[in-house]
Amino acid sequence: MGGAGRQVKNAPIDHAVGVTLHKRVGDRVVAGEPLAQVHHRGTGPVPVDRVRDAFTVVPERVPSAPAVHGVLRPHR
Repeated sequence: MGGAGRQVKNAPIDHAVGVTLHKRVGDRVVAGEPLAQVHHRGTGPVPVDRVRDAFTVVPERVPSAPAVHGVLRPHR
């Protein structure tokens, strides 16, 4: 996929398509609890495996990830 809600980079974005994350790095997870929800229009393949593979659940507690990793400034 070229980006959330589109198949190729220059295509218009479909704002009804994407992923809602229900858990963040460091959150407690209970078996059977949803980690994310995939939104789609029912046409074409749904990338459920790609979303599932983006998560790693481990038994030990891990530190939360920072909400902001950095700030991009325009080059002058």
